[in-house]
Amino acid sequence: MGESGKFLSEQLKNTEGMTGCTVQAGEYKRLMSEFNELSFMVVAIGTQDLAEQIKFKEDTGAQFMFLNDADFALERALELPVFSSGDGKKFYFRQTLIIKSGKIVRADLVLKPQDDAKNALELIKNRAF
Repeated sequence: MGESGKFLSEQLKNTEGMTGCTVQAGEYKRLMSEFNELSFMVVAIGTQDLAEQIKFKEDTGAQFMFLNDADFALERALELPVFSSGDGKKFYFRQTLIIKSGKIVRADLVLKPQDDAKNALELIKNRAF
């Protein structure tokens, strides 16, 4: 939910998956009923200001839960990968975690945000975790 790479280094700008929050949220919204049918909850975790998260959720019409982790508690607890932008802000790399019975059973960096929801759904359907 950044500003489309405005403050990314050239190296990060050329890293797959660094932009695409809106399209990714739209695809999860489109496939939400299928996740629900499989009894999986979709939760988006972000580190941006809470007001920015709320606005993004409203603007995209996302029908899933958003959690705010501005203190990076999950980075420490789960050793999630992060990066810093040129303006000094820290973010999580885009990733999908599949959690079952309270355990992370699969963790993947997202390289193509437009395909993430479809790919996660297929992993769940095929029990590929």
